[in-house]
Amino acid sequence: KLLNVSATKLVKPAVNFLTYTVKRGDTLSSIAEKFEGATVLSIKKANGLTKAALQPGMLLKIEKG
Repeated sequence: KLLNVSATKLVKPAVNFLTYTVKRGDTLSSIAEKFEGATVLSIKKANGLTKAALQPGMLLKIEKG
């Protein structure tokens, strides 16, 4: 017996990200202010952060506009 299996098309999310390298003295709020539409919450969510602890050299994904 043959099963009718339909192909599932993977849809790429329409969200694009920029990469930002954390510098000494940066905070999530100061980084969010540099990018239109970015918020502390969106940066935390995009990077799986539960705390605001940042380290210089850390790469963060910032959602585009």
